[in-house]
Amino acid sequence: MSKDDREKILEILTKVKEIDRKSALKLYMSGIHSLMDLISCDYQGISKKIGESPATIQKWIDEAKNLDKGEDGTKKEKDEKAEFDPIKYISEFLNISMKEATKLRNAGVFGIKDLSQENPKLLSEDSGIEFEKIKEWINKAKDKYKNKYKTKKIKKKI
Repeated sequence: MSKDDREKILEILTKVKEIDRKSALKLYMSGIHSLMDLISCDYQGISKKIGESPATIQKWIDEAKNLDKGEDGTKKEKDEKAEFDPIKYISEFLNISMKEATKLRNAGVFGIKDLSQENPKLLSEDSGIEFEKIKEWINKAKDKYKNKYKTKKIKKKI
């Protein structure tokens, strides 16, 4: 690894709260070359290698996990939120038009779980969609959540 690469790694590691350059260099020399390496390392093993307490290493790991989190979460979480479209999801789940899904969304249905808890009469009035369709969709949503949380019965061994 070049000196420039090493400097980049040290710069990244020192972004973690309480990791100074000296500690970052020790981490680097022990094989920690990224935040993911730090997060997934054996903190007790690293502790012995670099002469820091396991509690300190664990604190660094926790800080590294939170480093990329802002008010809206990690970059991955932000990307997932940006990709998720509740109207499209409702439309695909219920196999309905985007126009009908938009009407549900405008009536306060933000997802399938919300739909499963709605009163069909009130939702029909709020959305302007016929009662029978709403009732059918609510039942479909309820079925999804009923099946999701079913518990298995296990025979007792005697």
